[in-house]
Amino acid sequence: MEACFAVRSGEGTLLSILNKTLKAMPSDMLTSALAIYDSTADKVTFLDFVKDNMLAFFVAVGLFVLSIISIILVLLQKARKAEAVAKLVAGMNGHIAKPIQVDKLLSTLKTILTENIIL
Repeated sequence: MEACFAVRSGEGTLLSILNKTLKAMPSDMLTSALAIYDSTADKVTFLDFVKDNMLAFFVAVGLFVLSIISIILVLLQKARKAEAVAKLVAGMNGHIAKPIQVDKLLSTLKTILTENIIL
């Protein structure tokens, strides 16, 4: 089992004491002393992870939601274009707005009928 200790810069005396103690100490004694800390390490739950990384979690969720919304909008735009092309192919090229104005209705019908050589 490897053990690592951190000592602040400029504390050479403390580092020297730790090095001498670790060298003089039997390895099995050091291992048993540190095993307590190793075995009591708690597993990190998802909730703990979210609490510790709240900002990153919400940014990731926000980006995911925005990407889903953008995909939906792109698909809707493509569907509308395809629908418009299908309407033109089917011959739906005259539009009448509400409220219906009879003179515009008649002129649109006349235009469509003359283009198709029905009249």
